[in-house]
Amino acid sequence: MEFEPSEQIPEKELNPGKEWAQRLGVFGGIAVLLFSLVFVLTMLSSGPDKIEGYAPPQTDEYYVQHLDELQSELTENVFPYVEGVQSCEEANGKLVIGIRSKYYIETRAVIIDLFDRDLFVFEEK
Repeated sequence: MEFEPSEQIPEKELNPGKEWAQRLGVFGGIAVLLFSLVFVLTMLSSGPDKIEGYAPPQTDEYYVQHLDELQSELTENVFPYVEGVQSCEEANGKLVIGIRSKYYIETRAVIIDLFDRDLFVFEEK
């Protein structure tokens, strides 16, 4: 014996996007689009902080020959404005900079923005 309903229940169309659009209305939809646009622009434009008004006093070519002066320049004029630097030592013709993991990406980006990347070896600590 099979059960046959006397009346078929119509299947409801499943379209969550349409339901949300109806709930939000025109102004809600515009608000969501504006919020999304602001969020995306904020994420794309945010980057590492720069040291305002600072420019290296010498060229990168000069610092290749004078790593001790580069180390002094970083210690005096750059490291106080960035976070997480734990060590800075000269080894194999480059400066090895140890940066705490939490600050690694941002601090490394600031340093590379100011000086040539080939002058350094960065270590995440």
